[in-house]
Amino acid sequence: MTKDEEYEAAIEKGSRLLRMMLVGDHEAGQLLDPPQASAQSRFNTVANLQAYGYEEQQDIGFFRGKSIRKALQALGVDDQIAGVDDQAACEGGKNIVILHIHTETKTIGGQEYAATHARFSQVCNHAEGVLIAHDNRTAPHMGPFQDKVITKIPPLVHWSDIAFLQHIASNPNPTIPPATLKYIVRLTIQNVPTYTILSKILMKHGLTQWDTWPGITFDIDSEEGRAILGTPNGSGTAWLLIQHKKQLGDRKIEKVTLFYAGNKEDIYRWPSLLFWVG
Repeated sequence: MTKDEEYEAAIEKGSRLLRMMLVGDHEAGQLLDPPQASAQSRFNTVANLQAYGYEEQQDIGFFRGKSIRKALQALGVDDQIAGVDDQAACEGGKNIVILHIHTETKTIGGQEYAATHARFSQVCNHAEGVLIAHDNRTAPHMGPFQDKVITKIPPLVHWSDIAFLQHIASNPNPTIPPATLKYIVRLTIQNVPTYTILSKILMKHGLTQWDTWPGITFDIDSEEGRAILGTPNGSGTAWLLIQHKKQLGDRKIEKVTLFYAGNKEDIYRWPSLLFWVG
């Protein structure tokens, strides 16, 4: 497959996901292949995480990229993040870092799934509707790296499902519904297929490197916006909204910002994406 074909395939996939975001749950289900009565995910409760072997652990001092603060400040949301700021600075902060690692072997439906040590860590701000994905390594990615290669992957595997459950689990006051998601950030992207599409967009606009905030923003229904939505990182973000309409409502990504969450002086850069949800 040539690069142009990859780009066109990403646009086509992004266009389909955009249509699914624009309709109700039943209509979105009809756009699946094969069609289904609902697009709703079967993973809807926090208990699913433990049931499939994901253990919550404390993520101390791991959050990387202080420069994400510039973007958060521009959005008018809290920029204090545990692991970046000292404890005093974080008191009263709205951002919560939540980490789950696939550490437990589980037998589900008669099938044993060995621990893959997949890692999912997000920063959740319930009060202001912010979700930041900053360190995610899935079971299919981690399985081959184990002493005994693991190929049987647990059904709960996708970032869209696990990040949603973490978003619910990290609610500091479960008696109060979390604020509607407004901003979803995919931070420091190293996924090769996503990077390839983003690089093509960069070249299309005559740029040679990822710009620091405010970067470059595209309407989601533009060619670039749909291509980004069709990447693995974009589609995961779309599926989070599409498959959880019952909990999140009919939400749509309106635009996406491509930027570098680091310092201007950095030589090596990985891109980040901010999805604006309306």
